[in-house]
Parts: sequence; structure tokens; C-alpha cells
Amino acid sequence: MITLVIPAYNEQEVIEKLIDGLEKEISLDQPWEILAVDDGSDDDTGKILDGLAHQFQNLRVIHHKVNQNLGGALQSGIKGARGDIIITSDADMTHPPELMAEMVRALRHSDVCVASRFVRGGGMLNVPLYRVFISRLANILYQILFLSPVKDNTSGYKAYRAPLIKSIEIEETGFAVQLEIMTKLLRKRAKFKEIPFVLANRELGRSKLRYLKAIPHYVSRVTRLFFIRWT
Repeated sequence: MITLVIPAYNEQEVIEKLIDGLEKEISLDQPWEILAVDDGSDDDTGKILDGLAHQFQNLRVIHHKVNQNLGGALQSGIKGARGDIIITSDADMTHPPELMAEMVRALRHSDVCVASRFVRGGGMLNVPLYRVFISRLANILYQILFLSPVKDNTSGYKAYRAPLIKSIEIEETGFAVQLEIMTKLLRKRAKFKEIPFVLANRELGRSKLRYLKAIPHYVSRVTRLFFIRWT
């Protein structure tokens, strides 16, 4: 089985369209489920998901009473996943479901498949230039300092072998969780595969990441991860 883990916080504008689209567009050659994590939303995200779970038998919902941020939502989703393959995806409809089959096939010869904006064929569409610059620079620096073979370490669209990702102890709560997971996978000598992915700026709802405000926090968290990587 394949489990698609989707963290969702205050996504009432998009969540119904997302789930309905996934149910129609996902095409996999084995059973699959969607595990949505309502991360303490204070809008109608949780109610909408509960209603959809009655409509779609392969949709399960985990509710957080209080917001635990991306790291907490991913931790709950990964822990609760029933599949032997786990795919993580954002709730903003920027991760095309047609890539999932290719991501799953890539795991025949790897432990992790990354949908990458920074390999040939990948990119960012209608995304502000400052966001493109920050993302690209951050990934280049991470590659150099952490000796990562992956070009898009901050991608939230990844497929994992379940036993491997479940063995990772997630401690980060914020958006730096993607780098924490990568760092700990590097320590485990995981085998990586990247496939091209074009990220289009979200059309509905609002991004929860404030790039400029997040930079000081990222610097402190990456410093901690550097010591985890090399000690």
C-alpha cells in the first residue's frame, strides 16, 4: 500500500478541491490511501475533511487539537501511515499527482525519491524571484556543507520507503523539518533519486511560510543540523 500524507492548516479554501482532484487523478498500480493531518486549524478545514472521509473510503483524517506546525503534522502523518511507501505532499495543490507513479517506480532502486525543482526539466513557475533566489541559494549551501547528492533538499514532495522514514526521529516543528529529515537520512546512508518537478505558485489560499522572517530561524536550525550531520 501507498500512503499519501498531507499536512493541512487553515486550508478551507482549497482542501475539498484538492482531495476531490486527488481521488480522480491518482493512478497507481497498488492500493493507496490519503492521510490528511488537520493541524489544529481554526477554520473549517477539519470539518470539510471529516465530510470528505465519509465520501471517500480511502481518506483518513488525523486531528491535532492545537497547531503543531509542519514538523508535528508530518510526524503524526508518518507515524499513522499504513503503507510500505509514504509520499508527503503539501495541501496547496502545487504538487501534481501524476508524478506519484514515477516516484513510486524510483523506489525500486532507491530509498527516497525527491520531486525536484532544481534538476533538468524542473523549475518554478510564477514564483516571486526573491523566493526562487532564496530557495536556490539555500539548497546550494546545504549541498556543499552537508555533502548532499540531492539538489532540492527542501522539497516537500518526496516518496520514502516506510521503514526508513519511520525510523527517523523528527524533532523540528517548523519548515526546517525538511532539512532535518534529509540530514538524518544522509547519516543513514540512504539512496536518493531525483525526478524533475515544476512548482507553480499556489492560486488558492495563502502560504504559511514567510521567507524573510524565517531566515534567522533557519540559520540557527541549520547550525544544529550541521553538528548532527558531522558528529
